[in-house]
Formats: sequence, structure tokens, C-alpha cells
Amino acid sequence: MTTEQYETIVRDGLLVAPGGMRAASIGVRDGRIAAIGDLDDARADLVVDARGKLVYPGLIDAHSHPVYGDDLAAYSQVMAYSGVTTIIPFVGAVPVWGSSAGDGLDAIDVFITDGEASSVLDFSMHTTFPAGVDAAREVDGMRERGVVSGKMFTCFPERGLYHDDRSIYELMSRLAARGCVAMVHPENDAIVALEQERLIGLGRTSIQDYPRSRPAIAEAEAVFRVCSIAETVGCPVYLVHLSSREAIEVVRWFRRRNRVPIYAETCTHYLALTEDDFAELGALIKISPPLRAREDREALWEALADGTIDVVATDGSGQTRARKADVTGNVFDIPYGIPGSQSMVPLVFSEGVTGGRLKPSDIARIFAEQPARIFGLYPRKGVLAEGADADITVIDPAATTVLPDSERGGISDYNPYAGRTTTGAAVFSMQRGHRILDGGEIHARPGAGVFLRAGDSGDLASR
Repeated sequence: MTTEQYETIVRDGLLVAPGGMRAASIGVRDGRIAAIGDLDDARADLVVDARGKLVYPGLIDAHSHPVYGDDLAAYSQVMAYSGVTTIIPFVGAVPVWGSSAGDGLDAIDVFITDGEASSVLDFSMHTTFPAGVDAAREVDGMRERGVVSGKMFTCFPERGLYHDDRSIYELMSRLAARGCVAMVHPENDAIVALEQERLIGLGRTSIQDYPRSRPAIAEAEAVFRVCSIAETVGCPVYLVHLSSREAIEVVRWFRRRNRVPIYAETCTHYLALTEDDFAELGALIKISPPLRAREDREALWEALADGTIDVVATDGSGQTRARKADVTGNVFDIPYGIPGSQSMVPLVFSEGVTGGRLKPSDIARIFAEQPARIFGLYPRKGVLAEGADADITVIDPAATTVLPDSERGGISDYNPYAGRTTTGAAVFSMQRGHRILDGGEIHARPGAGVFLRAGDSGDLASR
């Protein structure tokens, strides 16, 4: 009898999927998962002992901004250290993001070229639609380039990003016609602008005043409005970085109607921080939408557990203390952005699974299967199945970590979660059969990642 030979065997772990767990080994050959089951008699060049550990599909960060300080080369290293194997950043011809590309399609082309030369991890991307874009040209062009998700803002006219209802309708119509997903940053611009103007007039310009300028109702109203447009034109919509109980209630209302796919995302900072943390961290954690009350944080955890929230992502970017310094005494002059992306996996696992809020299978759903399905990477990514890419993340549920003062691999010189003790951490990862993380170190070189054309490996989610 011939002994089966593999390049790698991940042996005797608990394989985790959204539906549950099972004990098995994984055999890897030619960059793909070649076998799953009892492989005790098989041999391999590399054997990973996963006894007592949780074996996940390679984890995905579905929302990041490697444009402020970190580029894709740096940010991919940041996420590789955390156990993530695929990243889906935002790109666009957006001057405040430092883009010098002529238009959104140029920005996509440049990002693919640069990413394949420098990224440690496989990557896809979302495009961003500035104000005034030609809907047909932008959507058709992005789809031809293998991008299936584009983002609109209901705020930030001063940054050239604001879309009114007509523009959203036109873009969503074109996105729906091309089988794409509309992504929206939902905050009512009129409420935000007038509240900010009022607070400045009253001299209330400290970081503690900042959340009042972007109240939860502004988020909830915009969620209702964009979901109404999405339902009218039949376009799936993905709501980024939801932060409030009110917004979650609106999502549930539209989900009960079940007229169009409504996807919801939240981020690490909304699950791990509240507005109380402004007292210690100040503008270092200024982000839009702002951090909310403890009640909002608990509502997000509940929505994560019951499936209302589909994805957790970082919304991460490279940040420095100097960039976030309060020079003028006016919080509204301080840039947005938050680091700490490397802490996403240990924080969510520790606060969620170890803390009893989530099941281990929920981690597979929010960090692997759902982002892969929604953004057209499934079943190549997001699943442990024969024929899928051998993207694997092994988590030791007993590993205890004190989160560091800053991230490895990027420019950020602070971490808003520094000093927290977490239980559960990634100890090994691979991408298409090649080791990424092992022994706390990255074993892949820049340029190891490839661009993933969304939609090429299967249908988009839940259509």
C-alpha cells in the first residue's frame, strides 16, 4: 500500500467552520487542500502539530486603509503577524488618502502592480467613489479589473467624498446590474455638519465633545436611507463600521423585510473601546463614527452573536502620535484614523470566545466565510475544503498575550489596546500552502501575495 505524501500536514486539530467543529487533519499539496480526515499514516515535508488547537480557514481583514502612513507592504506585515492571511483594503483616487492616481481605475491598476511586488499577503480590494464620478465608467471598469465592491459616503463633502441620494441611486443601479456590492459609510451629513458648527460656536471642542457632533441617530438615519435605496434598485449593500444600537435596529428591520441582501460590519475598536476611553487616550482614538457608550458596545456583541453583524474588520491604518497631536485645541482639526489592527484577532477571540460571548464557530463566520462570500473570494478562500486554497490559521485558545505598545511591521507608534491581557492567539498560518506565521515570526517575503480577482472563484454571497 502506497503511503500518501503531502507537502504539509496540519495534524490532529479541531477544524472550525460556521456550522461547528470536528477533529481531523489537513493534507496540503500544490498550494491547495488535498485531503481532510484521518491522515495518521500519511507523510509530509512539514508536519504542524495542532493538537489542542483550533484550525480555521485563513482569516481575512475585510476593511483597512494602507494609505495614510502604511503602504500595502507594511500593512500586510502588520496583519500577517496577527494570523490574517488575506486583506481587502480600500483604494481610490482620493487626495486626502495621498493618492496621486488620475482616477479610480488608475488607482486600482497602481495598487495591483505595487501590491504584487510588495505584499506579504494575498489581497483583493474595494474601490472608493469620490463625488461626481461617472457611475457606468467607474463600475464597469472596476468589474473588468476584478473588483466587485465600491464605497460611497453620505458625509465628508469637504473631503470630496459626499454622495447625495441621486448619486447613490445611480451608483447602486450600476453596481446591481454588474453583480457588485455597494458599500456605504452611513452618517447623515447635515446632522454632522450642523452639530459640529453648533459645538464650535459654544467653544466645545475637546475630544469629549466629539461624539456629540456625530450622534448615533445620524448613523441610523443614513442606514435607513441607503437601505431604502438599495431595496428600490435591488442592490446588495454592505454597511461599514456600524457603531450604534440604533443602527443595528435598522439593519434588523430591513433584514425582516428580506427584499435585498443587507450586510453589516463592525470593527475592533467598537467592540473593545467606548467613549469613556477618551479620558485616557484622547484624540489617539478619534475615528468616524466615534466611539459610543457601553450600551452600544454590548448591543454590537449581541448582534455579532445572533448573526446580525456579518463581519468584524479593523478599519485600520498606520497612525503616529505626532499625526494625532492636538495642536490647535480644536478636536475637529485632528485627523481621523486608528491603529491596533494587529490586536484584532486576539482581542475578538479573547473578549468573544474566551469571554463567553461567541462560539469558536463564530470566528470562522466573521473572519473567514462571510467576508469571502460577500466579496467574491469563496470557495477559493474562507473555507477548509478539498480544492480550496491552503489558507489556514491555527489558534491556540490557551495562549496568553499582553498586547504590546505598538505594532510590528508598520509605522504606528502606539496601540490603543496596549497592556491588555488576552487569551487565545494565532500561532501558525499559511497561505496557498506556504508558511506565513510560525514561531511568532513571518516566513514570507514581500511579493509573496497575489492579487485576487473577486468573483472568479464562485458566486457572490447569498444572491
